[in-house]
Amino acid sequence: VLFRSTRKSTATSGRRTTAAKRSVARKPTAAAAGRMKRPPAKKKTSASRAKRLNLKLILVPYDFSAESEKALRYAVPFAEQFGARILLVHVVEPVAYPDFAYVPVVMENETLMTEGRKKLKQICRNTAGSRRLTVDAVVRTGKPFQEITDLAKDRRVDLIVLATHGYTGLSHVLLGSTAES
Repeated sequence: VLFRSTRKSTATSGRRTTAAKRSVARKPTAAAAGRMKRPPAKKKTSASRAKRLNLKLILVPYDFSAESEKALRYAVPFAEQFGARILLVHVVEPVAYPDFAYVPVVMENETLMTEGRKKLKQICRNTAGSRRLTVDAVVRTGKPFQEITDLAKDRRVDLIVLATHGYTGLSHVLLGSTAES
């Protein structure tokens, strides 16, 4: 059976009517008229939305993880749709060693920054590829949340596409999240 109809009948002055006939026969009251559905408004096209939203610069913090790669993949269509530039930022947290350890800390941080620049340049080339995208890269030293927000303010970034590792429980408490900072 594809369609099954149920009939409710009631006795009204000796004759039987269905619930559907009863509801059609009644006129709506003023209160019911206010609750009636209005016709749907016209939907706005993506072209009209694009005119309102003007993205020029999209910031993507990048730490070479699978999650940050996914964030970059999300940012590319936005950049293509709005003609925006993508700015990749990699933040190197300063390596802190105890006072008794003999390690040239400044050289270690410089090595990390140089490696980060090389990798980001390659990612910029791969992302731009044959597309008409401008992808730039910046490497900074400091706390990631602070450097990301400072860079966003300095460069007047329109959108930040930020990945999270999705840590939960104890690992979230111990490792934290830049997205929440």
